[in-house]
Amino acid sequence: MTPDEKLWEKWAKTGREDDLLPLMQRYEPLVDKQVAVYGRTNISPALIKAKARINLIEAFKTYDPSRGVKLNTHVNWHMNKIKRFVAASQNFARIPEPMVFRIGEYRVAAANLREKLGRDPSVKELADTLKWPMAHVERMQKVLREDLSMPLYEVDPVLLQKSKWEEVKTLLPYELGDLESKVYELIYKSPVKLSNTEIARRLNTTPAKVAQARKEIMNKITWYTR
Repeated sequence: MTPDEKLWEKWAKTGREDDLLPLMQRYEPLVDKQVAVYGRTNISPALIKAKARINLIEAFKTYDPSRGVKLNTHVNWHMNKIKRFVAASQNFARIPEPMVFRIGEYRVAAANLREKLGRDPSVKELADTLKWPMAHVERMQKVLREDLSMPLYEVDPVLLQKSKWEEVKTLLPYELGDLESKVYELIYKSPVKLSNTEIARRLNTTPAKVAQARKEIMNKITWYTR
């Protein structure tokens, strides 16, 4: 058993933060390496470091020595998730800032028209409702097709700067309960706004429970963005 694995075993038995710290310190050079590799992008090195540490803790939590895999191997596999995080963040950052702040407005209008018409609205119908030029609607649709990971219709976009939202998306899943996590996945990865009834049907639960889960999710987002 390696020294790192001994530290992991001690922490796994106690679950104490005091036992996690020495283990985290052993892998701090690996975290710094991730920052050095990806810190040349347009994403904050501090945000990359925070994400790397979250990945590290996730690796410790999911490690199972009975599978015959070394701890270092398991950790390195988890740290590769940084690549996807950086790629997603860069996609977000490439979107023109004025458009970021109007995504919520567009999605609400599209959802309302879809419900009213019983079909997807046309570009002209959206433009008339939003009072936008048709070219702006077409550009917004292109942006959303390229990046469906921006759930800003639930939050006032003006309150969320791009880098801050990336940080929230990184940290929030670790704060959610089981139902909250499932509701979050449906709401914040759907290109259209889902009703509580539709979410409840998909999750085999009640609209009231979905409404409560949504409230808790929003409370946590608000806490992170204070």
